[in-house]
Amino acid sequence: MSYIFYKWLHLSSLMIMVLTTGMLIAPALLEIKIQPSLRKKLSAIHGSTLFAAFIAGFGLIAKAGLESPFSGGWLWLKMAIWLSFGALPAFTKRCSPPTLMKIFIGYALLLVLAVYMVLHKPF
Repeated sequence: MSYIFYKWLHLSSLMIMVLTTGMLIAPALLEIKIQPSLRKKLSAIHGSTLFAAFIAGFGLIAKAGLESPFSGGWLWLKMAIWLSFGALPAFTKRCSPPTLMKIFIGYALLLVLAVYMVLHKPF
């Protein structure tokens, strides 16, 4: 598959993941109960798109021809960030709105950090 395909899959998966995260966080911040079946579906979509982004990210690394991507710390940090995103749906169910707002801000900052890591590869 081409580099463009992997890039498209990676970015579209990330957009869907961010949207489903917003759909999980917004009701929790507003203290609105959502149906368990809807929460399950949103969590499944979140996990599936997270997995697709992970696979597409490695496809991008392979197609980019990086000599030794695992020797740089940027990739390890980005993988740790993606793993933390996997736990986010669990926090939306268990945390109070003030705590969840802090988690939401942290989530946004981690997204910015992940983009910075992949664009600049500082270490």
